[in-house]
Amino acid sequence: MEFKDRILVCRDCSKEFMFTAIEQDFFTQKGFNDPLCCKECRMTKKNRKENPNLNRQMYKIICAKCGKKAEVSFKPREGRESYCRLCHRSLNL
Repeated sequence: MEFKDRILVCRDCSKEFMFTAIEQDFFTQKGFNDPLCCKECRMTKKNRKENPNLNRQMYKIICAKCGKKAEVSFKPREGRESYCRLCHRSLNL
């Protein structure tokens, strides 16, 4: 089967990207579907999976149990206690 370069549109960033004949041949041999995302978006997703806390916004708290400063990955709500990681584990929630 002969392949020709094709332009696809990334479903994440909506940019056009080239799906080369060589890539198409490789994808076909491996039984893969055509890519839905450009290389940059695929790499971003891969990095996010490998380092899930890399770009996560963190919020500073004072632990309600031990009083130490800590950071949590959720926005604390007023009137609700927040705990550091160690104290949260000890609560057995």
